[in-house]
Amino acid sequence: GDTPWPEFEAKALRSYPDWKAKGVDFSGVARNLRDGEGVEVAGAAEYFEGGVWVDESFASSIPGLYAAGECAVSLFGANRVAAATMEMLVSGAIAGEAAGAFSKANASPSPDNRMAEQIIESLEQPLHRSKKVQVGHARHELQLEASKYLGPVRCASELETLIRILDEIRTTVIPNLGVSTTSRTYNKEWIECLELANLVTVLELSARGALERRESRGVHYREDFPLTDNDQWLREIHFSTSEEKPKLSYRPVRSTSLSLPSGKKPYQEMIHDMMCAHSDVGGHH
Repeated sequence: GDTPWPEFEAKALRSYPDWKAKGVDFSGVARNLRDGEGVEVAGAAEYFEGGVWVDESFASSIPGLYAAGECAVSLFGANRVAAATMEMLVSGAIAGEAAGAFSKANASPSPDNRMAEQIIESLEQPLHRSKKVQVGHARHELQLEASKYLGPVRCASELETLIRILDEIRTTVIPNLGVSTTSRTYNKEWIECLELANLVTVLELSARGALERRESRGVHYREDFPLTDNDQWLREIHFSTSEEKPKLSYRPVRSTSLSLPSGKKPYQEMIHDMMCAHSDVGGHH
């Protein structure tokens, strides 16, 4: 860039004293930058937009189950935040207090032993399979496909491609995942086998939601729908379980203190308005 190296280094060292942070030594990167060499950069997931639907007390639709932090439906809408520390503290405190009150007011239900046995049997399947798909390779391939088709810039054809890939993984890979050791003591392969099925579910919901939202907003940009459409898309997309594929529904955005915008705007203009208004909708406080 045009910034002189001494000025850039002085700013960088405020966040990375001695070019070190969180156990990582960035001095080699600093030397490359100082010498005018290129440094590879890439996008990465930082913040989860969306999550489990909750009410004002952070109670989910399942009685007794509460969700807080990034796993709960986003407090910040289409915006993304760098750390979300206040989100965790505030939502965690509210959810914890509400969960405690629920626990005091309700007796614990009797366990369903048959259901528990079915769940245990399902969880143990990777330990007993003879023909095994290596979970490390499957996870890496899944990450590559998600990065390729569900990155920051999206379009219908790529999202539809990913949904087909995920369906194939669910039917041909997940049922054949296995482990190299049957130890039950912190068996990382076993844990990753169970996680991979959840990753496929989360990616499918993300892809279907992105495909349905035919506009560009916040961190969601559609090449084929480059406008922010406040007339049609000031609403949330919700998914619930069904026998075949996730059931989709909508919930309108409710405002108690902001004036919601209207009309269509170019994406960059909407981002500018959001930044000026310190809001994820661009309205006035």
